[in-house]
Amino acid sequence: MLALIFLFLSPRFLGHSLMNPKDIPFAAGYIVALYFMMEFIRRLPNPGWKTTLGLVAGIGMAIGTRAGGLLLIAYLGLFVALDFLMRYGVRGLVSKRPTLLRTLGWSVGAAVGGFVLALLFWPYALVSPIAHTMEALNEFSSLGVKIRVLFMGQNIMSDATPWHYPLTWMAITIPLFVSVAFLGGLVMVRGLVRRFGGLAVSLSFFAAVFPVAYIIAKDAILHDGWRHLTFVYPPMVVGAVLFWLWAEERLRSNRFGLRALHLILVLTLLEPALFIARNPAYPYVYFNMASGGISHAFGRFETDYWGLSVKQAVRWMERQGILREDMPDTLVVSTSFIHNLRVYTKEKYQGKVKPIYRRFNQRYETPWDYAVYPSRYIRGGHLRNRTWPNSKSIHAVRANGVPLTAIEQAKDDYAFRGEAAFKAKDFASAVEWLKKEVEAYPDNEAAWEKLAMAYANLGQALECLHAAEKL
Repeated sequence: MLALIFLFLSPRFLGHSLMNPKDIPFAAGYIVALYFMMEFIRRLPNPGWKTTLGLVAGIGMAIGTRAGGLLLIAYLGLFVALDFLMRYGVRGLVSKRPTLLRTLGWSVGAAVGGFVLALLFWPYALVSPIAHTMEALNEFSSLGVKIRVLFMGQNIMSDATPWHYPLTWMAITIPLFVSVAFLGGLVMVRGLVRRFGGLAVSLSFFAAVFPVAYIIAKDAILHDGWRHLTFVYPPMVVGAVLFWLWAEERLRSNRFGLRALHLILVLTLLEPALFIARNPAYPYVYFNMASGGISHAFGRFETDYWGLSVKQAVRWMERQGILREDMPDTLVVSTSFIHNLRVYTKEKYQGKVKPIYRRFNQRYETPWDYAVYPSRYIRGGHLRNRTWPNSKSIHAVRANGVPLTAIEQAKDDYAFRGEAAFKAKDFASAVEWLKKEVEAYPDNEAAWEKLAMAYANLGQALECLHAAEKL
C-alpha cells in the first residue's frame, strides 16, 4: 500500500501515467514480471502454474511494449542461477541434478512463454523473431532520436548530453521521499537483506540500478529527462519503501525518533501532493524542493516537453470567445507544437483554425492571428531573462506561477513587415518596420535580433551592437 501511495504522489510518474502510451505500459509489465519473478524463484523448484503464468504475462507485456523487456529474461536467468548456487552450492550442480533440471525446465518455459506471448502482439517480430527482436533491442538501448534539449541552462542536441544526464534529471525531479530513501537503502543494504531477505532486496535494487548504468555505459541518446527510464521507477519505489519500513522498525523503541521519521515522511509527501493538486493537467513538470522547484528549473531544464499546456491554451482561447464554432473567418495560429494544436482544434472547428508550424525565433516570417508557443525550444538564456512571455502575450498557462505556454496576438503587422522586408533584402525598410515593433514592444527578442541583423547588413555597426545588447 505504501508503494502505491508513493507512486501516486510522484508527479512525474503520475503525469506520464495519464498520457504516455509506451513508457507506462512497459513499466507496468516490468514491475509485474519482477513481482512474479520473485515469487517464482522463491517457490523453485516447483513454482506452480499460477506463479509461472503471472511471470509469463509480465514478460510478455514488457517485451510486447518495448524490446527492452528482454532484460527480464536475462534477470530471470541470473537470479535463478544465483538462487540455486546459494541454496545448494556448486556441488549441487551434480548432487541436485533432478532439482536442477526441474529448475531449468520451469525457468526456460517461463522465458520462452513470455517471449512467444509478446510475439503474438508484435507483428514486426513475428516476421523474423530473432533478427527483428535484436534489431529492436539495439534501437531501445541506443534511443537514437536527436533533438534539441535544454539541460543545465544550455540548449544542446540530445546526442551531446553529458553522461550524467539521466542521473541529474532523476536527482532534481524524483520526490525526496523516494530518492533519499532509495539511496539510504543502498547504503544500508545489509540491514535490509537481514530484514526482508536477499532476493527481494537484491532484485528490487538491481532492477532499478542496472538499466540506468547500462544506458550510461552505452552512451545512449536521451531526451525529455528520464522518461525512457520510467520503468525503473517502480522497483526504485519498492527499494525506498523497504528502507522506510526498516528505519521505522529500527526506531520503534525510540518514541521521539519514530515521530521525527513519520513527520519527515509526511512533509516530503505533502510537497509533491500539493504540486499535483495545483497542476492536475501536467504534474510531470514537477521539480523537487531540493532542486529549488520549477521556478529555479525554468530556463535551465525542460518543463513542458510534451506540450500538454497547449491544450490549456486552446481552452482559454475558447473561454475568451477567440475560438468558437461560429467564427466567420479562419484563424491562423502559429506554433512549434503543430501536432498538439491540430489534435485540439481540427475536429471541433472543421478548418476554421489553421495551424502553421514556425520555430519560435522565426514566428514572424509568416503572418498569423495568434501564436501559441510552449517554452520548449526557446533559448534557455531568453527564458532566464524573464522576457518570455513578452508584452505581446495575452495569456500564459502556468504551473506554480511558471509559464509553460504563452499566447501572442498579432495586434499590428510591424514585425511581419520587417521580416518580409529583410527577406527581400530591403534592409532599410526592415529597420524602419522593426524599430516600430521594438518601440511598441521593447521586450520582443525576435524583433531586436532581426533589427541587429538588418543594421549589420547596412554596415551600421554601432546600431547593430546596440540592438544586439537587447537580446
